[in-house]
Amino acid sequence: MMEKLWELGIVQAVRPALPSDEATRGRFQRAGSPPSSVGNLIHFRWAVWLMGISGKEIRALSKRLHFTAELTKKTVAASSVFADLDSIASLRPSGCVRRLDGLPDDGILAASVCAEGEERAKLEMYLSKRKQLRPFTDGEALEKMGVPFGPRRGEILWRLRAGWLDGEVTSEEGERKLLEKLAGE
Repeated sequence: MMEKLWELGIVQAVRPALPSDEATRGRFQRAGSPPSSVGNLIHFRWAVWLMGISGKEIRALSKRLHFTAELTKKTVAASSVFADLDSIASLRPSGCVRRLDGLPDDGILAASVCAEGEERAKLEMYLSKRKQLRPFTDGEALEKMGVPFGPRRGEILWRLRAGWLDGEVTSEEGERKLLEKLAGE
């Protein structure tokens, strides 16, 4: 339907503030069959449409078009990730997790569908790996080791997770060795 509206020039005429260039049209075509993991198809499609403009422009459109807070958050996230694809491609897996954690999945999915090559691979890796990964050590285990509650405990837990993500840790024994090293620092 969107393709026909573009061909007829209706998208451009109805709302000139909405992106209607060839790059946007191309993203819409690539996202024609969204992944089954998309939470909200309407939000996903808006994110694909608007990811080529800045977060500031999205928030302005959001006010004019009365987007929900959730839709605004997803489209702004897609825009942020899409604008940052080059640097995301150069990150280690733990860097991707640090950069993308907290962003809505539908926004990241929209950007991944429109990305190519290494950028797409990194986004897909993030979406699949970060939920599966659970180090053996948790905050309770650190408490038993005498690591007090606070920033240091969070740093250790993050470093263990990063070790697994980046392949530095591949077994429970490897995690234990890294944990001993970190606890001793």
